[in-house]
Amino acid sequence: MSNFFGGLFDKKNKNEKPVKKPDLDKDKKDESIPDGLGGSKLAAQWIKEDEQNEKASSPAKPSEEKKADKADTADKKSEEKTATKPEAEKKNDDSKKNSSKTEEKVKASTDDKKSEEKRVSVRDETDLKTVKNDTRPKDPTKPIIVRFVYKGKKIRNDFIFTDELGTHLKLSDLPAVPGYKLDLKTNFNYKISHVEQTVVLHYHKDQVKYNLVPVLEDKTPIDKTKVRHFEGLPDDEISASKYPQIKGYRPYTRRKYTVPQDGGDVEVAYTKTKQTITIIFQTEKGEVLGTDKKHGLTGEDYKIDVRKRHFPGYELAKLPNNLSGKFPAENMQLEVICAPVESSITVTYVDEKGKEIHARASYSNPYKTPYTIKLPTIDGYELTSNPSILNGYYDKVPKNIVLHYKRATQTFTIRYWFDKDFKHSAGEDSKVSGLVGDPFDFPIPEKEGYTADTKEVKGKFSAFAEMNKDVDVIYTKIPCEVHVTLVDEADRPIPNQDSIVKKGNWGDLFEIELPEIAGFKRPFKVLKKRFDRAQQAELVHYTAQEVSLTIHYIDTKTKKEIDGYPAKFKPGLANTVYSVEPEMIDGYRLTKLPDNASGVYTAKPINVDLMYEPNPSEIVVHRNAIGLETIVPVQVLTGYFGKPYKIEQDVPGYKFVSSSEKLKGTFPASRLDVYLSYESADVSFTLVPVDQFGKEIDSEQNIKIVGKAGQEFSQLLPIIPGYVSTASEISGQIKAKYQGEKIEVPYKPKDEIITVHTIYSGGSNNGQHPFQDFSQPGPVGSTFEYEVPEITGYEPSTKKLVAKFEPEPQELTIVYSVKRENYNIQFVDGKGQLVGGMPAGTGYYNEPVNVESSVPRGFHLQDGVDSNIYLDGSNTYRVLVIADRLTVELIAQTKNGMDLGSRRQVDGDYNEVKTYDALPVPGYTPVAGDKVQVKFDLNATTFPIIYEPEERTITINYINASTGKAIGPKKKIIKKHFNEQYDISADPIPGYVAINRTRENGTIGLQNIEMTFIYRGSSDYLNNAATDIEQVIKNDEALRQRNVQSVVRPAQRPVVDVPPYSENEDVPTAKTASFYEEPVAEPEEQPTIPSARTVENTNFDNSSVSDTSASVDNTQTDNTQTGMPRGIDLVDKLYGPGMSRKNEDNRQ
Repeated sequence: MSNFFGGLFDKKNKNEKPVKKPDLDKDKKDESIPDGLGGSKLAAQWIKEDEQNEKASSPAKPSEEKKADKADTADKKSEEKTATKPEAEKKNDDSKKNSSKTEEKVKASTDDKKSEEKRVSVRDETDLKTVKNDTRPKDPTKPIIVRFVYKGKKIRNDFIFTDELGTHLKLSDLPAVPGYKLDLKTNFNYKISHVEQTVVLHYHKDQVKYNLVPVLEDKTPIDKTKVRHFEGLPDDEISASKYPQIKGYRPYTRRKYTVPQDGGDVEVAYTKTKQTITIIFQTEKGEVLGTDKKHGLTGEDYKIDVRKRHFPGYELAKLPNNLSGKFPAENMQLEVICAPVESSITVTYVDEKGKEIHARASYSNPYKTPYTIKLPTIDGYELTSNPSILNGYYDKVPKNIVLHYKRATQTFTIRYWFDKDFKHSAGEDSKVSGLVGDPFDFPIPEKEGYTADTKEVKGKFSAFAEMNKDVDVIYTKIPCEVHVTLVDEADRPIPNQDSIVKKGNWGDLFEIELPEIAGFKRPFKVLKKRFDRAQQAELVHYTAQEVSLTIHYIDTKTKKEIDGYPAKFKPGLANTVYSVEPEMIDGYRLTKLPDNASGVYTAKPINVDLMYEPNPSEIVVHRNAIGLETIVPVQVLTGYFGKPYKIEQDVPGYKFVSSSEKLKGTFPASRLDVYLSYESADVSFTLVPVDQFGKEIDSEQNIKIVGKAGQEFSQLLPIIPGYVSTASEISGQIKAKYQGEKIEVPYKPKDEIITVHTIYSGGSNNGQHPFQDFSQPGPVGSTFEYEVPEITGYEPSTKKLVAKFEPEPQELTIVYSVKRENYNIQFVDGKGQLVGGMPAGTGYYNEPVNVESSVPRGFHLQDGVDSNIYLDGSNTYRVLVIADRLTVELIAQTKNGMDLGSRRQVDGDYNEVKTYDALPVPGYTPVAGDKVQVKFDLNATTFPIIYEPEERTITINYINASTGKAIGPKKKIIKKHFNEQYDISADPIPGYVAINRTRENGTIGLQNIEMTFIYRGSSDYLNNAATDIEQVIKNDEALRQRNVQSVVRPAQRPVVDVPPYSENEDVPTAKTASFYEEPVAEPEEQPTIPSARTVENTNFDNSSVSDTSASVDNTQTDNTQTGMPRGIDLVDKLYGPGMSRKNEDNRQ
């Protein structure tokens, strides 16, 4: 078959007649082949010959040329119609058209009375000429012209198919069109006939490139960097798993898109997702004061006004930069930092008489900041106030703190010891005394032979007794060190012996065991002495012993002693000097003296090796035939005097007869000539046919030649299949050197063919052929090596195809078996943590496995992701799943389940653990700490935080109304909890009676409570300092009248925090700041009342008063102007204006 592929490989049709081809330069393009002929050189040659014959015969007439043009025009129209008709109609039209063209050619040939001609029309080459060829058949076959089009456009040169009559055109004969795929809708049935046929094949693109462009509904691009590029078949549906993943946007997965016919952009519509901005108001330490939320879609504008939120005691300190802007692509948190307002404390230092003894100290810091008062050094005084008041927290208003001091004397003891266990005293103790704040410097006494751990005790007397601790001084012996040096009788240090060091204390006995030293005698076994100084040196004298020295005379060749020169001995004393003189030995020369030829005698025996080298010698060997003919070159054996030698007597092709000297012996002192005589022997060798690689082709084809040396021989070479010998006969002269040789006779190999097939086994491509068959020619005997290409998911039957070209053609098949794997599918979250999996399975490459139904509870696949995974040999497949978003409500409640009214919603991913600040609840403390860990679970929608009420104290003071001083127990402290009820009565005190009020009750609030009960003496008569009962009644009536007229009005309107709030948050209640207005007394007997003071709107039932031990209001009231009784004045003075009236109301 002479088709397109045949043209490529220059294969000829067996039925073709030889046609002379033009000579072509191998390095140049064959311009004799017109484009579009599919590489058929034979068809091109025919066309050129036809046109040359046509021109040579006679030019066409004008009318005939017009007819030919009309015929060509009709052919083109016919072809255009054929492209639009069904395949069956096309075939009929082609047959009619080709028939009419044949008739026109026959008619033209008859009119011109010319010999038979053949004309072939090729549209791709208009300059071909017709040449007369009488050798052509009378009724030739016509070619089949195949055209390749895509959407009406030509995509490849026409393919011309020629062969014998009736040969079918197969799809496998057609050339491949890169990037296109045949769209064959009818049967492909065409064969060579006497009529030229034109076949139009329609193609569509195999794969096109397209881009997925994310856009909004209004076609606005979202992010150009997110455009993804793919390749696919036109009109194929695009999988949602290929959609770009963009934060803040979600594609409409129900909308379907297909690959465009010509590729290009595919706009994928996305919608914006809802985002939340959480505004957290917190302190610099991270305490959360409140939160707000704002919702919107990605990209929408937002603006947040944080100044509408107010928190008592705090002010805005630091605002984030992004309080306005556009909603980001994911949820965002904004932190607004609130700072507490500034506050201060003043510290006053007084002695027992109330006199200030030190300058006042002032501290300022933000509200709720802890403070610690640093005590100054006040010489001669010690603090008597409770140290607990040195620590506290800054309040909203300034505080005054009074610290009381007194002068004191302190004493401590210095004790002396000889040991660290304090069991052995070193003398009488010393007492050291002084006033607080005074310095002390006590010297430690010295003791002979001992050192104290400190030379002096110094410092300053502290105000606190526990700081003036007793001191223990420990005496230790002076440390000493002795160095023992080992020397000989001449006080020279013994080599390689270090000094012996011993450490101890002054006066202690030390023992040192002396070592034994080879070559020396030890004077005694143990050195015993006492330490008598810090650095001590001792010398120990050893006596030297006799040691041996041996001299050896060594032959450098044999490494043994020279005969007649035995070893010599030269003894001496250790640590003395020696020197060795060498001997003169005939036939030898001394190479050099060794390093130890001189030196010092050591404890170990010394061996001195003197190395001698023997003189050189040689033996000349002559090998001659019987006629004194030299048969091999002279051989020279070299060696040293006395060394053995051996002469080989075997010579190929000759037989040994005699020798002039012994064949074995020792080298003489001078040159020796040895003569060996030989006679000729039989010689045999083998002629071995070898291939192009020099390897034996067949041992049975070898030829053995036997004869005498110098004899002539001649031999015909064998005929070997697949090889050609370079000569038919070989001859020559037998030489002795040929004995036993294999002489290679080169043969030239013939060329043969190896055809390689490929096939799939198993999987979705079972039975298909991954590659086209190909044939490889090569010389017989050569090795054919083919690196088998890898195909993903398949295992070839061999990695490398290796075969040898045989005398006959061979066919080899490579089987690609589909790979199977044991797979394990795991589900992981966004952090790479394993959250679930599927049972292990087995499958083949590219097999789809559905994972959607096995996604673990609480998770889901990403939007638009393919629900199948395709096996690719990974064995383990990790599928990303997204945790479900869950919401949990934090609820503050007590241990018995009572809701405290504070709630907060938080959200997180399924199974995620987050840490949050506990909800702020005034008066309560979270049991588990200020931080809570919330684990988001499908079954948990609420998370209770258990609180317990904070501890509060009630301090009770007992005061003498006459003196203003404490009586009975100084203070009584009762511990309670927030929101707990209390009911306290005045304790009976012998000799006193409680006045004004004897009982207090109420509920514990946010602050600690301090209350005072007032007492007077219980004598039969009224003290002159007591208030007259009539005066009390009179004042009581005046106060009642005044109370009826007095009104308490708020000084400002309620302030309510304003949104932004989400619909789920509680709106805080209004907080009112008001002024408390004291009642006004009658003009003639009214005390001077301080101006109205601002108080916080707290529970007044707590009757809170300031700590009189720490701060005292020194405001003086002029009783002479008011006429108010002293008892009532004292209460108001101690506990604030109006307290006496309040006590009266409580008593009533």
